[in-house]
Amino acid sequence: MPNTEQELLIKKTFGCVRFVYNQTLAERKEQYKKNQEAKEAIKKLKTPTPAKYKKEYPWLKEVDSLALADRNWTCHHCGKELERDINAAINIKNEGCRILGIA
Repeated sequence: MPNTEQELLIKKTFGCVRFVYNQTLAERKEQYKKNQEAKEAIKKLKTPTPAKYKKEYPWLKEVDSLALADRNWTCHHCGKELERDINAAINIKNEGCRILGIA
């Protein structure tokens, strides 16, 4: 069991990760709206990093920067590098289709 200090750090970290994810998602949605017709331009857009938000939200500096930036992961089965956001969207879509009985 984590002690009180560790529990607070865990809560702060998860809160900051959620905040950065939501900020990034909102920014990506805005970029998509602006470039809807230019699919190739959307693919070339860089995803904002947590460092971008630290000036405006200095409390993000209280947690480990790697926790905020860990958006990619490597599949231990195939070794492919995957982006968590895209993978999560695929999983949510597949589960929704499964529940609705859509192939």
